[in-house]
Amino acid sequence: MKSQLVPFETVSNYKHQHLVARLQRECSISQDEAEQLFFDTKQFLYLCAKYPDGLAPTKAIDEGWHQFILFTHDYKKFCLDFLGRFIHHEPIDPSTAKIGETLAPKAVNLARSLFGDNLSKNWSLEGANFGNCSPTPSCDASRSPPDDLTW
Repeated sequence: MKSQLVPFETVSNYKHQHLVARLQRECSISQDEAEQLFFDTKQFLYLCAKYPDGLAPTKAIDEGWHQFILFTHDYKKFCLDFLGRFIHHEPIDPSTAKIGETLAPKAVNLARSLFGDNLSKNWSLEGANFGNCSPTPSCDASRSPPDDLTW
């Protein structure tokens, strides 16, 4: 039986203290800022599952996503249990980075419509560098790993 996207309230309750601690250490931010970044990363991943045509994260959220992916087993389980599918991070040739200039604002606009206008500073497009990560699509929810995928 394939799992389904659960309500965001359920997603938002998912905790990962080791990731929060890593975000604090790697990003030189406070615990509150790390918890907010993880919350915003969960919001972005939820949008990727809900709108699988492709979105690009803001610079801050992309960093949160990168750090989450390092916990490979937890990330896979989170995606499958809460989002109904695995969300791939798809790096691509930087020559197509211009596309990210439309996909990141699209993600921000979808976040505003779904979560309200009071988004954190992590959703800011200021200083975004779309050449580092795939904007076409940065998140790919259109395919799932095989059930027996092990990392």
